[in-house]
Amino acid sequence: MIIGKVEAIQPDAIIVIGAGLLEIKEHIICSNQTRNNVDKAKNLLFQYSTYLPLVFSGGYTYYGITEAEAMYEYFINSIGKSVYHGDIYLEFQSQNNYDKIKYCLNLIQEQNWHNIIIIDQPMRLFQLKILVYKEIKRRKLNVRIDFVGAQPTWGENIQPQWRNPVVFVIYEILSTGYYIIC
Repeated sequence: MIIGKVEAIQPDAIIVIGAGLLEIKEHIICSNQTRNNVDKAKNLLFQYSTYLPLVFSGGYTYYGITEAEAMYEYFINSIGKSVYHGDIYLEFQSQNNYDKIKYCLNLIQEQNWHNIIIIDQPMRLFQLKILVYKEIKRRKLNVRIDFVGAQPTWGENIQPQWRNPVVFVIYEILSTGYYIIC
């Protein structure tokens, strides 16, 4: 697992995992963690190429807006359409990390990508790694996945249920255990 700096293999795409939405003054926006994930993708785009395809993955919906849609809007508003030249895919069917991986691997197969970067909060990367490798093995795929942790955030500007890091850690341990068993 790679956290931070990515090895010098040119990726075929970058997948950004959603980490919640917030309502601020009647607007639905990305949580701080989701923004950190998107910001990490922007940094990697400038490291590799602004032509790389991006996948925003997240079906969690808040007042009709999905994480994927909110990430797309945040990305376009922060980088500008004239700077980014790659394709953008929105995966908005998923309701949990397993779904995010399943639907993203479907896209990876459809697009015939072989080197992928997945970005999420560092505390979730272990769980994502388990899910990815179980699904890659089951599908017999030949892909390389690098996992990159975005800056973690806690406090008021994240989804209310994850404001306490202890609650988040307990949830991640239990859900990771579930994914290992199943």
